[in-house]
Amino acid sequence: MYTRDEYNSFECSPEPEIFKVNLVPFILTCSSLDIVDVMNYKWVDVPKENAVQKAYDYLLTLKAIDKTGKITAYGRKIMKVPLPVQLSMSLIHSYENNCFKSVAIIAAFLESLPIFVSFKLFNDEEQAKKKIYEKFDISGGNFYFYLDLWQSWVDNDFNIKFLEENYLRVSSFNKIKNIYDQLLKIPIFKNYKLVKDANVSGSIEESFTYGYFFNTAVLTGSKYITPYENNECFISSKDLLVKVKPNYLIYNLMIRQNKIYIVDCLEIEIDDLMKVFKKFN
Repeated sequence: MYTRDEYNSFECSPEPEIFKVNLVPFILTCSSLDIVDVMNYKWVDVPKENAVQKAYDYLLTLKAIDKTGKITAYGRKIMKVPLPVQLSMSLIHSYENNCFKSVAIIAAFLESLPIFVSFKLFNDEEQAKKKIYEKFDISGGNFYFYLDLWQSWVDNDFNIKFLEENYLRVSSFNKIKNIYDQLLKIPIFKNYKLVKDANVSGSIEESFTYGYFFNTAVLTGSKYITPYENNECFISSKDLLVKVKPNYLIYNLMIRQNKIYIVDCLEIEIDDLMKVFKKFN
């Protein structure tokens, strides 16, 4: 039910979905189909020109397309991994860095959030969180916390009781396992030996720096600046690095409220950042 004023304030038709979505995978798919001039293609709803140009610039910087808009060999490789471009790139580089297994697990978590039952069900929300975090390694932030959760579940033979005792969503963890199993079957990763990843920490950070290079944030005073879009932002209180405040990090998600917050952050090294910067320039 709506009041007459509320009803009259509604738009005559909803905003086209293409205006709301990330156009990067859309443009990459078009390039793979030899649709180079997107703006002059006969779409039902024509995407915004500045959004299309931004997606083109992004893919050109990544060397996923060439200057004519055609997809490159690297772009086709990205498309073989059915995940967001950032995660696809992270996985490709993790394969080369011999840490594919760890990055695949983290990627599966990032695609299956939220992983906890609602903490609002508890009388003392903070105490409930503290009780859970005390059992696991949270020192490295969310990414390494996800790895520790996975390993603990593996050690418990994927037991549902383990999930319930730690207030973890059974549906989310089933999804995580399904995604991980499917990633192992992707042809370009099929030769990876499922042994314990070597030099995990540094390799993981470098791999995600490749994938999330445009999601870099640099600590400046009490806030972070994102070099790519020059946004001022803060680490979300829900992120495990909120009290650590590393100098350089990458983030998975940006939330715009009265301030801009970043979630699922990973501390990275300036050397890795410069290495990726040189590759893309």
